[in-house]
Amino acid sequence: MLKRKIVAGSITSSIYAVVLGFIMAFNSGLSGLVVYLHTVTLLIPVGLLYSLPLILSYGVAASFVSEWVGGYIAKITGQPKAELLFSGLLHMFFGVIFMWVSLGAACIFFSVDLFLKSRRKHFTWGIVYRSFLLPIGIGLSFLIILWVVGGLA
Repeated sequence: MLKRKIVAGSITSSIYAVVLGFIMAFNSGLSGLVVYLHTVTLLIPVGLLYSLPLILSYGVAASFVSEWVGGYIAKITGQPKAELLFSGLLHMFFGVIFMWVSLGAACIFFSVDLFLKSRRKHFTWGIVYRSFLLPIGIGLSFLIILWVVGGLA
């Protein structure tokens, strides 16, 4: 379960940084498409820089606890669907702790983890290590775009 959670955290941080980059640039009130896209291109690597360590530490631990508590409640009540409900509610609760902006990350993490869990695939440490290529690749891609267009000069 830990390996799946780490893979889910890696995928979540990538999705979250991209979505947050577009939303934050939109809410900044900048005018012009070129300025907007330049801001998005700058915000995505910065978002990854902050979201990846937080999601891999706090997010994975919170998700682990959420799934364990949900499973425990499902076992006590005899309702298998209680695990999904309580796990989802706890994900949202743990997400709100870092203000509303992290609630989106918690919802994305929960969804990605559910998807990975439904695939019933055995995750090896090799898969876990390769999952880090996604956020690293996204971050480097946007930094290279900034460098090419002269945004880092």
